[in-house]
Order: sequence, then structure tokens, then C-alpha cells
Amino acid sequence: MPKVSSSIKVQCDDCQIIRRKRILRVICKRDKRHNRRQG
Repeated sequence: MPKVSSSIKVQCDDCQIIRRKRILRVICKRDKRHNRRQG
């Protein structure tokens, strides 16, 4: 389950920001702790 944050940014080179419907997400394959969502 990704943590909910008011502002999200990439933390490493493997992090990707994607948008699903109205939710912004950070998805990281290397470090699962980087997973975030906004909205």
C-alpha cells in the first residue's frame, strides 16, 4: 500500500511518476518504500 503524500517527487533513478485516472503515483521497482500516491 503506497503512502499518501501531499507532494510527491522521485527519490531515485528507478522511480517513475505515473497518473492513473486522477491519482498521481510514484512506482519504484528497486525500493518499495519509495512508493507514494497523491490524490
